[in-house]
Amino acid sequence: MLADHERKALDGIESELAATDPVLAASLSHGVHSEAWRWKFVEALAFVTTVLMIAVGVFSGYASLIVEGVLGTSALLGLRLLRRRVAHLPGSPQ
Repeated sequence: MLADHERKALDGIESELAATDPVLAASLSHGVHSEAWRWKFVEALAFVTTVLMIAVGVFSGYASLIVEGVLGTSALLGLRLLRRRVAHLPGSPQ
């Protein structure tokens, strides 16, 4: 918890930010950055899962598991590259 004087100072900073840059203030108050981190975490977890599928398939001899892991990894990497390209297009939301 913050002390009263710290809370007042933070409120002053927030109101000054809202006055000078309302777009940034709105994005920070809505948690846009936390949503981006959540998607990065899900993406990393999916990547680790597909790599584990490949490893388990190699060690257990299940060819179908290897193929599914390779396809999943390829799809994840392809989607990541596509999303990166779309983000750099003119007029795309940042």
